Amino acid sequence: MDKKQLSVILFIGIIATLFMVGIVIFSTVQSTGYVRVQATIIDISSDRQSGHSASHWVTYEYNANGRNYRGTRRVFSKLGKNIGDIKYIKYDPSNPEKLENTLLRGTGIVLTIFFAAFSMGLIFLARKGKL
Repeated sequence: MDKKQLSVILFIGIIATLFMVGIVIFSTVQSTGYVRVQATIIDISSDRQSGHSASHWVTYEYNANGRNYRGTRRVFSKLGKNIGDIKYIKYDPSNPEKLENTLLRGTGIVLTIFFAAFSMGLIFLARKGKL
């Protein structure tokens, strides 16, 4: 691999890392001010679209400002989630049915680590003369 190709791949890796950091920051800022509350899982569902991986949805019931609400959010996995379980969630106080998007932030963190490790690995190998 010549230096130009390595530079392009490294540049893409760094841009991808910075983009994912931005996603994590955006997701965190978006849920600033959300209220943490105990909630009961009342439904867990999945849908599979034309053979692709399944999307998983969890519906929670919780009390906000003296009223009961239900909110649904997409989750990465159904593991560790059962109907009747009590979990902590965060909701938007201006729209109590809107829940914090933990899937976006979690995925962003995982991809940030992946792209950062990939970029650092390329830098390390390039400095060692292995590329």
